[in-house]
Amino acid sequence: LGPEGIFNIPTLDRFVPPTEVGGKGNFYLTTIAHLEHHAEQLEYLVSVHKLPNLYLEVVATIRHIVVPQIASSSTSSSTPGVPCVYVSSSERSGCVEGVRRSTFLLAPWMIDQMRGSFNRLLYMPKAVPRSYKNPFCLNPELDWKALEDRYLEGDVLQVDSLMTDVCLRELRRFAQEG
Repeated sequence: LGPEGIFNIPTLDRFVPPTEVGGKGNFYLTTIAHLEHHAEQLEYLVSVHKLPNLYLEVVATIRHIVVPQIASSSTSSSTPGVPCVYVSSSERSGCVEGVRRSTFLLAPWMIDQMRGSFNRLLYMPKAVPRSYKNPFCLNPELDWKALEDRYLEGDVLQVDSLMTDVCLRELRRFAQEG
């Protein structure tokens, strides 16, 4: 890792307070559950060789530095509990559920510790091109005219086998990797 972060992903040079960030929402507001998901996603992408092993350092930082700091600073008499403690790579103990879902403002050092990876697209799965094995996503064997007629008559439709197996498999892969 260098001053530019992981693989030259730039780190924050200057902290911009949330009040100065334009648009809807901002980069700094998060929940412990979201941070945990970010760590799990990085871990998954490393395990399937889509990201280099260096990202496991970010996972450890999230789990053992950032999340415990947020949890310990948020526990009070209104939300009794102890900070989240990770007993293995993903098992946690001691997290109060309300604390995990509450929103927090990340401190600049927390964002910096995550090496520019938080709320940033790090990997984009490639779409599967059409081929003789994957000509359609929607099942061409369905009677689309009959389905449309029923729908236009006001029926509530339940359509089994709406998508082809190839499409479903690729949609699942995209959801896991995206």
